[in-house]
Amino acid sequence: MPLQPPGTVGGLNQRVVVASGTNADITQVSVGPSQLLFGAFGNTAATPAFIKFYDNALTSTSGAGNSGTLVGQAIVPGNTAGAGSNLPIGLSSPLQGLQFASGIAFAITPNIALSDASGVSASSVTVWIGWR
Repeated sequence: MPLQPPGTVGGLNQRVVVASGTNADITQVSVGPSQLLFGAFGNTAATPAFIKFYDNALTSTSGAGNSGTLVGQAIVPGNTAGAGSNLPIGLSSPLQGLQFASGIAFAITPNIALSDASGVSASSVTVWIGWR
């Protein structure tokens, strides 16, 4: 259900995703111009994971040959190294947030390499993001 933060026109959309563990398929969040406003990530595995955000309107696979534009990457520490991270991008102004022209998409991978297309262990990483 969209929420209405103070001072905005249009609602705040939210989505929670748990990694499937099969591969680094991209999860499509929105199609069309969007702003990523926040992210909170958790990781129960002992090793870190990496979330890669793409400006993309099509579901595909992370890594080399991806049709979307990589916008950013964040580490999700393993449970022995912090067990998660938050990505506060900004809610206070409509000019803040990461801008996506085609749509917001992301992939979760176990390696930092931007070309990584492998998957994390099933149910080890959770993603909660907000956008408009």
